[in-house]
Amino acid sequence: MLFERICRKNGIRQLLTRPYSPTTIGKVERWHQTLQTDFLADAGPFATIDDAQAAVDAWRCEYNHDRPHQSLDMATPRLPVPPKTTRSRRGPESVGARRPGTTDHHPAGSR
Repeated sequence: MLFERICRKNGIRQLLTRPYSPTTIGKVERWHQTLQTDFLADAGPFATIDDAQAAVDAWRCEYNHDRPHQSLDMATPRLPVPPKTTRSRRGPESVGARRPGTTDHHPAGSR
């Protein structure tokens, strides 16, 4: 109960995994491992919670945008900005780069 009280006091919303969902638990554990090895192992003690939050935010941004990911064949998740002259059949609002290896799938008769 102390943990929940500390979370509430600090405006932290606790999210729990569903019972008997080993794939979800595995994803959470893998994320904890990545956070530990890629960030916390090199991060020093922080003077304030704001300093710690700023460091986590910067690392998360780097992880989500610039770090190569094995699941993307070592590409970065950041998608290149498409040229402004590119158009698609669905209109300019749908223009965007795709991750390597992805394709458009149109079920039969949906075009």
